[in-house]
Amino acid sequence: MVSEELKSRVAENCPGYTPPVDIRLLSSSAVTASCENCKHWQRGKCVIDYFDGVKEMLSRN
Repeated sequence: MVSEELKSRVAENCPGYTPPVDIRLLSSSAVTASCENCKHWQRGKCVIDYFDGVKEMLSRN
């Protein structure tokens, strides 16, 4: 299971992160970047295969 903190860190650094709605229209406290609210996150995994690469990049830095 992937922690919420890791999903947030990955989303903040992911070039493919795409929220389901335009988050600029919402207050900053309403939506935080997370894989859980990315349109590419389905059934608990990234369907465009960015998650593992971004996670690896974060672990190196």
